[in-house]
Order: sequence, then structure tokens, then C-alpha cells
Amino acid sequence: MVTLVPDPGRTNVIHTAFELPFAVQDLVFDPVRPRLYASDASGHRIVWVNLDTGRIERQYDLFHPRTGWR
Repeated sequence: MVTLVPDPGRTNVIHTAFELPFAVQDLVFDPVRPRLYASDASGHRIVWVNLDTGRIERQYDLFHPRTGWR
């Protein structure tokens, strides 16, 4: 049995469309959906951007419980 849980990422990240508020370290395009995923090493986060709107739809903060921010 698989249980669905709410997406843990944050929404409503404020920024100018098609301009990310950080220097991108790595970038990956979704081959199926109009999305890209970008990593921010200094901010310890990954975001997914809607390529239709240019807006960050979800932000995931990266934290390791034993060592802190990675």
C-alpha cells in the first residue's frame, strides 16, 4: 500500500519571473513537464521552476539532521 503525503516543499517564493534570486549551481530540465530544477549550493536549496510562468513553484531546503546544512 502506498500512502500519499503532502509535498514538503515551500511555495510562494517571491522573485521576478524568469530570474532566479540566486546563482544556479546545477540545472536540470524535466523532459515531460514544463519544469526545470535548479540547485543553490550557498542557500542549500533546490527549486523547481514552471517554464510557462517563470515562477518558482516549489522550494526544498536541504538539511541533514546529524551534520546540519550540507
